Amino acid sequence: MCASSVQQSVAKGSTSLAVLSFNVLADCYVRVDGQPWNAFAHVEDAHLVWESRVPQILQLLHGSAADVICLQEVQAEKREPPGGGPEEWRLPAWTDQLHGYTGVLQGKKQKEWDKESERNLRLTGKSSPTGVATFYTTERFEESAASKHGSGSGTTLFLRCRDSLEPGGVPLEVAVANVHLVGDPSKAADHIKALHSLKKNLGRQSLRIVCGDFNGDCKPGTEVADWFAQEGFAETPTGTSWAEPGNASRLDHIFATTGLRLIAASGDLSPDEVANGLPCASCPSDHAPVAACFSGEMRGRCPW
Repeated sequence: MCASSVQQSVAKGSTSLAVLSFNVLADCYVRVDGQPWNAFAHVEDAHLVWESRVPQILQLLHGSAADVICLQEVQAEKREPPGGGPEEWRLPAWTDQLHGYTGVLQGKKQKEWDKESERNLRLTGKSSPTGVATFYTTERFEESAASKHGSGSGTTLFLRCRDSLEPGGVPLEVAVANVHLVGDPSKAADHIKALHSLKKNLGRQSLRIVCGDFNGDCKPGTEVADWFAQEGFAETPTGTSWAEPGNASRLDHIFATTGLRLIAASGDLSPDEVANGLPCASCPSDHAPVAACFSGEMRGRCPW
């Protein structure tokens, strides 16, 4: 789904907001010895080479024209801060090529990143800590308040639209949360705990979006789906986003409060992607991106 192709559907007095969520499959979690769940036996070697996947990821992200990009499994890198000084864990260098976007890495303390680096070295043989990262178009949006970060894998940004307003107009403001829930389906209680932590950071703003890798199909009646319904969210009907040969699932989701009107959403994986499984020639990760375009009225500031 390309956001620019659906923005003409926005009514007067409203503004568009296109959101994309994508688990990029961190290189440190690919074909780790002794871990059959990431062996990707069905995948050609060429489709798993990180240096080949990065250009595909960037092409996909730029081609989406999304206003907000929520990534999971982003490998932080030790880099010197822009103003100089000792190296610290920061967004990886490849994200510098997301021209026109401002990026926010999950707000862990440096000691927390160090601890996860040591953990991944033990478990994967690579000292690459991972987290979520959120990007927004600098031309259209700005942060109206400091981002907040949960105790688990979650980051919330508070964004204000920069679009020109009619006299007396108030810009749209929205809270966007990026999450990556634990993959074990038996840990539903941990999912709810993480969402409760996220709720504290979302504030009281009526326009809220939560998206990411939920590692499960949030069908009505599941604990996660029930939690969102109780909190006033509706799930966006995005399509399947994960596949092994012959089997596709919806593991990645976008939830939005009812004040945001859905204009368009991404569809299912192609028949070839389902038949062959992911990653493949058309998708550089074991998850496909999910995306949605919304419109919201330009009214009421966020009561942070």
